[in-house]
Parts: sequence; C-alpha cells; structure tokens
Amino acid sequence: MGNLIAWVMLGSVFLMICIGIGCLRSCEGKLRTCLFWDTVVFLAALAFHFGGNRVLGFFGLSWRNLPGAVLWMVLVGSFLVWIILALYCFLPQKDEVGWVNQGIVTLVAAAAFLGVLWLGAIVLAFGYGETEQVLEYQGKTLV
Repeated sequence: MGNLIAWVMLGSVFLMICIGIGCLRSCEGKLRTCLFWDTVVFLAALAFHFGGNRVLGFFGLSWRNLPGAVLWMVLVGSFLVWIILALYCFLPQKDEVGWVNQGIVTLVAAAAFLGVLWLGAIVLAFGYGETEQVLEYQGKTLV
C-alpha cells in the first residue's frame, strides 16, 4: 500500500509539472508572469542546492544546515506555488475542458500538493537536523 501511495504522489507531481508547462505556454498576462518567475526561482534554488553540493563536494565540504534548509524550503515552497498557479490557470477554462477533467486535475493537484508537502517536511526534518562536521583543513578549523 505504501508503494502505491508513493507512485500516485510521484505521478501526480509529474502530471502537475505537465499541466503547469501547458499553462505557462497558454496563459496570458500576470498569471503567466507569475508562473515564469516561480519557475525561475525553483530552477535557481535547484541549481544552487544540488550544484552547490557538487562543487563543495570537490573540496570535501557541504552546505551548512541553515543554507541547505533554506534552499530546500525555497524548492518546496516554489513548487507548491507552482501547483496553485497551475490550478488557477487550468480550472477557469470551462469551454475547453469538462467538469470531469477539472475534478481529476483537482484531485491530482491535491495528491501532488500533499506529496510535496509531506516529502519536503520529511527531508527537512531528517536531512538538516543532524550535527555539523568539524574538521581541520590546512591548519584551519572548518564547520
């Protein structure tokens, strides 16, 4: 049962990404601008978090707990905003999609929202709550 829930949440996240990309292409005005800037914030935080870990890893270092946690919260928060903006764009399209499709997309968005919120909280609690390493590097104490 746990694997089924994980696959449903993962599939929901993927579908919301596709719906959001479609809305990014079809929406106009302020909503499109908000979706675009939310995408930029998400991709920048993604690049800083994982790219920064990669670069710091070459020197045997890693992010401290606070910057890593802030970047993770920005990732989770911007994706949650992405889901809300995609719903805000998709649901008013009454003439193009039926109420059944709107209901399905709302359920998919709810599953994706809960999945991202749940996974984000788990990673934040267990990934950044550990103690930091203190090491000696070239005569300097590093944390």
